[in-house]
This record gives sequence, structure tokens and C-alpha cells, in this order.
Amino acid sequence: MAYAMMGGIIVGTMLTLLFLPALYVAWFRIKEPKSATDNTHEKPTAPKLQADLSADAPSQRSWISLKDSRVLRLASLRPG
Repeated sequence: MAYAMMGGIIVGTMLTLLFLPALYVAWFRIKEPKSATDNTHEKPTAPKLQADLSADAPSQRSWISLKDSRVLRLASLRPG
């Protein structure tokens, strides 16, 4: 009985991984996508990070630090 179960699992796995994807491609006539001719995105660069402005007043910054966000979150949870 163990051999029958192992065989069923192996056949089911092969059907799932090999036969069914091939059948799907054949049935819906899916073609391989064309390669992109635009090569400008081959080597993307990371955006430059802002300098640390922690000495500046929070109102002068366009971003908020993780510490400030935690303080604001805790302040918003306090019953007023």
C-alpha cells in the first residue's frame, strides 16, 4: 500500500509540475514574450539618500524619523 501511495504522489507531482503547465500553454496558445529592446534599465542605480537632518526642527523636514513616528503613534493612542 505504501508503494501505491508513493507512486501516486510521484505521478501527481509530475502531472502538476510538467504536464499541466505544458497543457495550459498549448491550450491557450501562450507565446514566449519578446525580449525588451530598451536596455536603459540594465543597471539601475539607487536613489541618493538625504543627509541626516536630525538637528533641524521637525517642521523643517520633509520626512519623519522612525523615533518621531513612534512618539506620534503613542501620543495618538493616549486617551484625550
